Amino acid sequence: MLDYQEKMGQGIVCWYKFKQNANILFINAPSSIEDFFCECDHQKKYDYVIYYGGLSCNEYKSTFCSIKSKLSSDGRVIFIFNNDLGVRYFCGQKKEGYNYSHEEFASLLEELGLNSFKFYSVFPNYQRPQLIFSENYALTENMRNRYIPWYDSVVDIYEDESLLCEKMSKNGVIHQFANSFFVECSVNGEHSDIEMATLALDRGLERSTITIIHSDYVEKKAYYECGISNIYGLRDNLEYLKQRGLAVVDAKIEGGKLIMPHMQYKLANVYLQGLLLSDSEAFLRAFDEYYNAILKSSIIERQGELGPILEKGFLDLVPLNSFWDGHRYVFFDQEYVEESVPALMMLLRSIMIVYDAVDEEQVLVKREELFKRYEMLDLLDDLYSLERDFVLGIRDNQNVIEMDEKHQIFSSEVLKNRQRIFDDCYRTQLFETLMQDCFEFDSKEVVYLWGTGVWADKFMAFYGNEYQIQAVFDNNTENVGQVFHGVPIICSAELNKLPNNVRIIVCTKSYVDIVPQLLHLGKNNIGIYDAHRIYNGRQNVKIEKSAFGKRKYHVGYVSGVFDLYHIGHINMFRRAKEYCDYLIVAVATDEYVRNQKKREPFIPLDERVECVKSCKYVDEVFVTPYEYGGIIEAFQKFHFDVQFCGSDYENNTWWLQQKEWLEAHGAHLEFLSYTTQTSSTKIKQLIERKLL
Repeated sequence: MLDYQEKMGQGIVCWYKFKQNANILFINAPSSIEDFFCECDHQKKYDYVIYYGGLSCNEYKSTFCSIKSKLSSDGRVIFIFNNDLGVRYFCGQKKEGYNYSHEEFASLLEELGLNSFKFYSVFPNYQRPQLIFSENYALTENMRNRYIPWYDSVVDIYEDESLLCEKMSKNGVIHQFANSFFVECSVNGEHSDIEMATLALDRGLERSTITIIHSDYVEKKAYYECGISNIYGLRDNLEYLKQRGLAVVDAKIEGGKLIMPHMQYKLANVYLQGLLLSDSEAFLRAFDEYYNAILKSSIIERQGELGPILEKGFLDLVPLNSFWDGHRYVFFDQEYVEESVPALMMLLRSIMIVYDAVDEEQVLVKREELFKRYEMLDLLDDLYSLERDFVLGIRDNQNVIEMDEKHQIFSSEVLKNRQRIFDDCYRTQLFETLMQDCFEFDSKEVVYLWGTGVWADKFMAFYGNEYQIQAVFDNNTENVGQVFHGVPIICSAELNKLPNNVRIIVCTKSYVDIVPQLLHLGKNNIGIYDAHRIYNGRQNVKIEKSAFGKRKYHVGYVSGVFDLYHIGHINMFRRAKEYCDYLIVAVATDEYVRNQKKREPFIPLDERVECVKSCKYVDEVFVTPYEYGGIIEAFQKFHFDVQFCGSDYENNTWWLQQKEWLEAHGAHLEFLSYTTQTSSTKIKQLIERKLL
């Protein structure tokens, strides 16, 4: 079985249609590419010659001169290499090896006598292709929705590649700045009819697929043979939606592939994005119609806390997988289906796809207006959590996710890199100081926050009860008058009414723009909260260092559900307290129990908290926010010296990884023996037996 890297590397050839039983010669090809084809007999004539990776001009000329006579009469030569003008190089990716621009390589081909050629643009690069399209193919969709940039080192990246690609596409120069090229040269002048291919090879054995757009039809095929059943499932899903009254693309199975007509309609996300920037009323009508299609796609099994619950949730029922034919939405590629799915979660996915690919400063309808329109505001935490779980679930495995995290970068990190690389020393030092001193103020002091996004959400979840948060500033006037974590949102114009020494904590990744604005207004008591930063020391610690005794650790941390509170929990706290001077116990929310444990808690959160508080060994009790309940987030808040865990997890791989992370950051993980005679699980089993 190929590993993840090799599987992705094969993508550059697995979309192309090679003749059966062809003789293929590889030049400078890695073993993973060679393995894609069966070994061919060494014969005098080759049907294909594939140059994998850039060579020097002289190497191209000398090798091609020696094999030119061995090419069959209808043979083809394929060149795969990086573009010297690739957009990723303008974002900070370092160059290596031999690269050629489009014009340079076209001239080289003519020198080699290869006058009939067809260029394909490849993104993010030929080693990990996700999107491949012919230079004659006119992209009509936003590239942000079709591929994720990939870099050797994300610390060097200072421009948003997706944004640059979108601008280049609109200006008709995207092919000149493709990251890599796949060039097909033909001896007899005939070329592949493939116009575009999208590759999803990171979704496991059964879900990895390739979608190929030909000049007159579209095919979708499984990458692995075991995935063919999934292709049949795609067809069945479309048939189900058709029976529900939705318009779908005609699809049939031929040779284990799903065959569909090549539709010339505009993609629904492009249609909706156009309205979003030009006609607010038409956009709202169009989105209402889209939501109606979601509701129509399945039987509504019940009304739940998260709105209508669909018997079958088609999670690909998003604008990216549908056309607008001028009268209605026409759906295709409906692969993922789950039971009992909130319709609003599916709607949230559609909203994200439409809005994430546009400049939200230019939209006529803010996404918050849609949240209000469909009564989603109070449900967003749960809906986002469900959406995130789905996205993570379709990836190949945890190793794939960790691999991608090392080589993919978000816009907020690009901004940080740009500041680090280009800003003058004063600004860089200023921002660093304001971040470092974020919590250097009297906890009794009145505090104002700036921002209502993810960073502010995390701040309020962690520290909202520890400080006197008076109000939250937001530049978005539509948010003014609403409540954020129980705190009113006020207009930034109110800043002028506040004294200059009032404490303001900026909780947004756009702090580079906000801080100068505050300084210009004379506000000098500023802190910057970075949601990804590990701050030195515990914030708002309630004990003096002088109170520390001579125990092994100072601050200890324990987390758990603590349902059906019993002697085992007390023994755990007692043993933990024997190791540390100050013991913090984090209690998981009811939401965590429902979503992670897949059951209802026997005892509600507030009662579990009171039970833990009553224990004399516990110095502080903290309710763990569901969205930020990991060990890393806990360490970011408390900066504890040790976390305690039951000895039954001593050989658990995940816990050992957390132990390694804590030790790398100066903390420890201690495994404590637990009471085998009594446990919550055993108590629950006894209760259930009596109830039965």
